[in-house]
Amino acid sequence: MIWAFSPVVTKQSANGLETALASFMIALSVCYYLERIRPAENPGAGRFMVQGILLGIMVLARIDGVLLMLAMLLDYLVLLRARRVSAIRLVRLSLVPLGVCILYGPWLLFNMAACGSPLQDSGAATRFLSLAYAGYFGYGAGDMGSRGPDSSFIWAHLTHAISTMKVIPPMHLFFRLIDKAGAMLGSPGGFRTAGNIIGFLALGGAGFAAFRWRRDERRKRRGEMHFLILFAAVLIASYTTYVFGMFFFLRYFYPVYLIACSYLAFILQDIHDWYTGRSVAVKRAVILASAGYAALFGFFSYSQAFRSKPIYPFYDVVRWVNENTGDGERIGIFQCGMIGYLSNRHIINLDGKVNREALEAMKSGGLGGYLRQEGIEVVIDHSDILKIFFGDSQGKMTGSCTDIICQKMERPSGWIAYRRPAAALEKSSLGARGAGGAISDEGPSSSRLTGSARAVSIH
Repeated sequence: MIWAFSPVVTKQSANGLETALASFMIALSVCYYLERIRPAENPGAGRFMVQGILLGIMVLARIDGVLLMLAMLLDYLVLLRARRVSAIRLVRLSLVPLGVCILYGPWLLFNMAACGSPLQDSGAATRFLSLAYAGYFGYGAGDMGSRGPDSSFIWAHLTHAISTMKVIPPMHLFFRLIDKAGAMLGSPGGFRTAGNIIGFLALGGAGFAAFRWRRDERRKRRGEMHFLILFAAVLIASYTTYVFGMFFFLRYFYPVYLIACSYLAFILQDIHDWYTGRSVAVKRAVILASAGYAALFGFFSYSQAFRSKPIYPFYDVVRWVNENTGDGERIGIFQCGMIGYLSNRHIINLDGKVNREALEAMKSGGLGGYLRQEGIEVVIDHSDILKIFFGDSQGKMTGSCTDIICQKMERPSGWIAYRRPAAALEKSSLGARGAGGAISDEGPSSSRLTGSARAVSIH
């Protein structure tokens, strides 16, 4: 129930990406492993093949699912060693990676033939963008995109990753209340520090409780799921020490939230067992506390997931693009996914996640040349993103730049649109709602826009 009604789960599952599908395949793969393979004395070859196929679908959904496959294989190898089984079982175990290859192999071969790499460009693009954004977000020097990360940059990502754990569904309400209380009492820093200390103590208590499970025969079997903790740890480590992408941690750590809710079920069972043997007064206190938590969680879920304003302006940007640009125009957008799918225009990806040429142009400082090469007439994105690659145009053009207020948004979204100089000569306006602006052809190394450029606000 906590998972199903968590606002974090609701928003991340409905963000138009692969998050929900990947999480479903993780749950299905783990369930099959725990029910059909791990407890069986001598599982047949067919079960290992089915396990591999399920994991293959999971890897197709998100490539970091490979980490779960490795953690699962390691767990089973340790189990086989403890059982002292014959080597023939190892042959059957090889059917798991074979099943993954059957599902993922065709895409892998195509990717290598068409793109020259076994990995998707999105990972490399995310790593580069994280380094390029370092200076803007206060994570380090602005030239990390060319020289690579340093220890302080990695440490900043690690601390941010730990902070992101606060939105784990059962604990999100608690930390949210602490932040609210700190804001109301004028001491956000002190309350945040107190929340961090309480969070670490709670984590330590949960770890101690899990350690004690080994002493109870009925609870000992919970250890069968401990490979998921290894998966979560490796997942967090990979995104904080190499891939980075702190602005995507909430989505990247989605499997961690699923694992946390599974372990919460164990703790709730222990609380229930302890509760049944207590006095009437204690039982009433536990029921009252549970009712209070349920009421607060229900209101929190309603206010965050149903009553709050949209956190992404993409639908409104799509509407604006369709209404204010021409059918034949070529439009460059960094965050182009949903806009590219839903708009009726020729959208070209600029952040390199699905466009290797754009990624290489960003790395070499030739993004302006890439705009000319592709004949991109209009560039649209959040002003902060455009500022990183094209300079502080909004600061230089205060009179012609206005905040973007998308429909159903309480605050300005920050999205703006520019027209390149060559395109501006041909067309006098970008659309019915704003005047066309001219974006410089110079790349991010120049960090300048033409002084005569005008920005267009998207309403």
